[in-house]
Amino acid sequence: MFLAAAPYFQSRFHTSQSLLSTFQPAEISISSIVNLATLVILTNLQTGASYPRRIVLSLLLNVATFTLLSISTKAFLVATAGQYFVFLMIIVALASSAAGFMQNGAFAFAAGMGRQEYVQALMAGQGVAGIIPLVVQIASTLSTGDAEDAQSEAKGLSDSALVYFVTATAVEALALGAFMYLSRRHRGYQMKDTRTSSTAPAFSDLNQHNDDNDDTDDDETQQQPLQTTRTPLLTLFRQLFYPSLAITVTFAITMLFPVFTAEILSPHPDSSPLLRPAVFIPLSFLIWNTGDLLGRLVPLIHRLSLAERPKILFLLSIARGVFIPMYYLCNIQRGGNGNAIVSIINRTAAASETTAIYGDAFYLFVVQFPFGLSNGYIGSCCMMGATSERFVSEDQREAAGSFMGLCLVAGLTIGSLASFFVT
Repeated sequence: MFLAAAPYFQSRFHTSQSLLSTFQPAEISISSIVNLATLVILTNLQTGASYPRRIVLSLLLNVATFTLLSISTKAFLVATAGQYFVFLMIIVALASSAAGFMQNGAFAFAAGMGRQEYVQALMAGQGVAGIIPLVVQIASTLSTGDAEDAQSEAKGLSDSALVYFVTATAVEALALGAFMYLSRRHRGYQMKDTRTSSTAPAFSDLNQHNDDNDDTDDDETQQQPLQTTRTPLLTLFRQLFYPSLAITVTFAITMLFPVFTAEILSPHPDSSPLLRPAVFIPLSFLIWNTGDLLGRLVPLIHRLSLAERPKILFLLSIARGVFIPMYYLCNIQRGGNGNAIVSIINRTAAASETTAIYGDAFYLFVVQFPFGLSNGYIGSCCMMGATSERFVSEDQREAAGSFMGLCLVAGLTIGSLASFFVT
């Protein structure tokens, strides 16, 4: 969310070169560290945990944070770059804490139901959430047209950011209402129904009992919670060795791409409205997120799923490192200077009419899209496989789902810290 709004934040920090060059790594690092710390605490608090409550708290926090961001696009515009930086980092920390509650609660909630497709649906939902606001932002930016001066451009970015953040707020509020409805419908999802157990009386036998007694027995059995045991994190790590390592490595490598995406521009921004920096950057994120979403959907086809092949997933997660050098072949702009390799390539191919098309196409469809596709695919397969009976018992499913969410965020944290070395 925050990285896709890079053009707006750049306009807020344009008076401070130091903040302009460091606010994105700072966003990533604070986000990942706070998220990881939140998940470590919550993952250890397994006994008596109410995962639905954690989900609701997360959604409420997100509604509050994105409401504040929406207000900030039109209010307190006289704040200095330093003041806005402090405000933004506080917002990032709050949103990251909310993300920790959501990842812990949602993955545990879904894993506890014992169905791999529920975990996959959760992963797919995250992919959809990453696409919708970007589409709105691009449409809003295109609708403002070309700015005639710096003041008009700043206003256009502010309007686009407002629509972007308001959309995020509305989606969070909608999700909150939907989950509360779902929670009421499935309030007894943790209850043990003895009528379906092997020791339960047959249906014909139940008909012979007095109706009043049946009602009483049913009420009592429906109030018996499924007993779960607290599973130490080290035990979970041993049981989920390859899936946990695979998802950690996958997201550690993935977390390097936002820094590149915010700095790679089209070589010819004037040739199309889509290639303007204010549109091209969110478009790049959209292409990546589209690949990520498709990757999360592929495991639905059982023959294409590697959920039960954790060693192969681990090898694939390492192989994704090949994408990082490929970014250096793209038009990276840092402080106004393009990448030297790209400058040589562009000068060599200057006579070709398809140079700009090839350059943008290579970046968007050879680098961005496959990188996102592999992230979504490996991540979903790891999450789906880790909650299967092959690795954990029934009473460990919720803990396993929570632990895998922790490993995912651990990867994001490692990648965010490594991003300082590629900026």
